[in-house]
Formats: sequence, C-alpha cells, structure tokens
Amino acid sequence: LSIAELDGDHRDVLARAITRVLSTDVAEISYAQIVDGLPLADVAYDSSTRAPAEGHPIKDVHKELCPGMLDKT
Repeated sequence: LSIAELDGDHRDVLARAITRVLSTDVAEISYAQIVDGLPLADVAYDSSTRAPAEGHPIKDVHKELCPGMLDKT
C-alpha cells in the first residue's frame, strides 16, 4: 500500500504522525549521525554486543557530532 492510495484524511493523519516522529530529538540526532558518517561513541557501545576494534576512532574521538551536523539535518 502506497501513501498515494490513502484517502485525504488518512494521508493527512499519516503525514502528521511521521512528521511528529521525525521532529523528536532522538530522530534528529540519529539522522545527524548518519549524515556525520559515524555513530556517537555511546550509541556504538549501546547498540553492539562487542566493543569497537582497538584503535577505531569512535572509541576516543567521536564523542559528539561534528560541528554543523545538526544544522544540516
């Protein structure tokens, strides 16, 4: 089912729901990490059963987003 197949009211409700989800801080930070090219170190550790490889830049360097990433998203 495509969004184009929904009637106007249902399409509007779906669009509002998607907009609300995407406007959350979690979504904004997640998308900024994608644009940045690396997840934040705490996210990488939270989402993996093993630590990143020794010497991987995420371990010590990528503790916050690169400057301007939130503005790009």
